[in-house]
Amino acid sequence: MAIKRNTAIGLAAAALAAVLILLALIPGGRREDDGMRSLDYYSAFSASPAGIKALFLFLKESGYDTRRLLQQPGTGDWKASDLIFMLEPLKPLTPDGLTALQRWVRGGGTLVASSGVPAMQRAFPDVYPSAQEGLFDEPPLPENCAPDGGQWTACAAGSWAASMTEGIGKLSMGQMGPPYDEIIDKPRCLGRVDAEDPDGRYEAAVYGACRILLSVRTLGAGRIIRLDAPEILLNGNIGRRDNLKIVLGILGRMNETLPERKAVKVGFDEYHRLLAEKKTSVWDVLGPGPKLAFYQLLFVFFLAALGLARRFAPASLPLDEKVRTSLMQTETLAGILDRTGSYGLALHIIHRHVSKKWKENTLRRTPRRQKLFEALTSLYLRSRYMHGRGRECRKILREYRDALQDFNRREKYE
Repeated sequence: MAIKRNTAIGLAAAALAAVLILLALIPGGRREDDGMRSLDYYSAFSASPAGIKALFLFLKESGYDTRRLLQQPGTGDWKASDLIFMLEPLKPLTPDGLTALQRWVRGGGTLVASSGVPAMQRAFPDVYPSAQEGLFDEPPLPENCAPDGGQWTACAAGSWAASMTEGIGKLSMGQMGPPYDEIIDKPRCLGRVDAEDPDGRYEAAVYGACRILLSVRTLGAGRIIRLDAPEILLNGNIGRRDNLKIVLGILGRMNETLPERKAVKVGFDEYHRLLAEKKTSVWDVLGPGPKLAFYQLLFVFFLAALGLARRFAPASLPLDEKVRTSLMQTETLAGILDRTGSYGLALHIIHRHVSKKWKENTLRRTPRRQKLFEALTSLYLRSRYMHGRGRECRKILREYRDALQDFNRREKYE
C-alpha cells in the first residue's frame, strides 16, 4: 500500500529532528587521551638536535628491548623495564606515580633522570599545583669536595658512580646553541651512607673545583642515576666525545647485576612529555544550549522549505496514472495522424510507445493485459504488410485504438 505524501514528509521530519538532537547532545570536543603530541625537547620520538631519538635507535639496534613508555608509572611497560630514562619531563609525577616509581626502583629498577624531575606532594594537583618537591633529597657536598673523615668517604673501587665516569676526559655539551666541549678534569667520586636508610647510599662523581657530573642514589635493590647535564644524551651531542661512554657504563653495570642470560629492557619516559592538543570551536565557548538551539533553527528552516515545496509543487499522479496519461497522449497523436491519412505512421508511433511501456513494466501486468498486448502486437504486424491499402490500414488503426482503450483501463484491484 502506498504511503501518503503527508505521512512520508512527517516521517522524514521526525528522523531529521532525531538526528539533529543527537548531534547536539554528543560532546563536540575530543577526549583527553586523543590528540596527544610529544614536545621535541628530550623526546625519543624526535630526530632534531634537541631530541634523543639517536640514543633510542642506538640501543634498539644494539639488541636491547627498547620501547617508549606512553602510559603512567606502574603499568605493564614500566614494570617490564629494567632501565628507564626520564629526562626533563614536562609534567610532574603525581603521588601515585611517585609511589609506583619508587616501588619499581626498590624492586631492582634503574632510573636515569635529570636533576629537575618534580613530584607533587599533595593528592590534589588541580587545587594546589605549586606544591612540588624533587625526586629525592641530595645532601650538600663536603667542603672542597674531599672526604671529611666522617660521613663522606671516597667511593669504593668498582662503585657505580666511579665505574660510569672511568675514562671520561671530554664531553660534548650544549642544549639550545651549538655544542661545545667540556673538559672533565680529575674526576673523583665521593660517597656517604644515608642516615635514614642504612641500606641506602649516595654517590657523586665530581670534577674540576667541585662540579657534579652525575650522582647515584641506592634505593632497595635499585638505584636512581641523576645526570647534572642531561644534554650529553641529545642527538647533537651523543655521538661526539665521550658522551656515549656514560651510557655504555650504565649498561655494563646493568648486565652485571641482572640474572645471567637476561637482556636489559630499556624504556624512555614519554608519558610525562605528552601534551594534549585541545581543539576549541565556537561550540566549546557557547556551550551545548546554543548548539541545540542552532540545530532547532535548522530544523525549522527544513520544515518551512518542505511546506513551501508542498504548497507550490504540482500535484503528482500515481505511477499507473502517469503511464495511462502518456498512452492517452500517444493515442491522441495517433488520432490526428488518422485524420491526415497517415495510418501506417500512426500505428508505428503508438505501438512503439506501448511496447516500450510494456517492456519497462511500468503498468501492472495482468493476464488480461497480457492477452491485449499480444492482440495489439498482432494488429501492428498486420499493418506492416498493407502498404498502399489505406482502407484496410485505417480499419486496423481503429481496432488498435479500441483495444488500447481496453488495455489502458484500470484493474479493479489496482
